[in-house]
Amino acid sequence: MPPRILTWQREGAAYSKAIIDWRISADTPAGTYRLIHAGDWKSGWTGKIKPYSGASSSFRVQ
Repeated sequence: MPPRILTWQREGAAYSKAIIDWRISADTPAGTYRLIHAGDWKSGWTGKIKPYSGASSSFRVQ
């Protein structure tokens, strides 16, 4: 499996950012891919924890 790096950083009191970096290895099969990330977030107001997800645009590996 190719190396992946997830970087999470706080951006102020109510916002944070996740950066996903996928280093595509030479033996990765050609095709169309998307990076997908899922996690949970906690409301600072209510303390409730809720799921979230995000996806990149599709990109082609040749």
